Amino acid sequence: MSSVKVALTVDGAALIKNRTHVSTGIKITDERGVHPITGHPFILQQEDSEEMYIKVQTSEVCCVMVIVDAINNKHLYQEVFTEYYKWGEKLRLEGLAASSLGPRLMPFSVTHTTDMKATWYLN
Repeated sequence: MSSVKVALTVDGAALIKNRTHVSTGIKITDERGVHPITGHPFILQQEDSEEMYIKVQTSEVCCVMVIVDAINNKHLYQEVFTEYYKWGEKLRLEGLAASSLGPRLMPFSVTHTTDMKATWYLN
């Protein structure tokens, strides 16, 4: 069995002049996945053999991890979100430890999807 694919996401939006809210989260992107409520697969095969993701942006498969009301700048990504990125790297390297909620999960295949501004600040 190969690693489960997830994406760590960052996105922000303006609230008022010079003020934004920025959210980080995780979403399931594994093509083998099924929607936790409907049981439908995340990826559907079209008649013309094209694959199409469905409902991967719903609240059932996306989990907000951190929301900040702040000025959107490099400091926010390098300092405030440091623990979020460290957690993502640990998820990629070690997986999740066993707990009362379930067994240990092996390391995940982690990608990062961000808006353009986050990409600029992270480089």
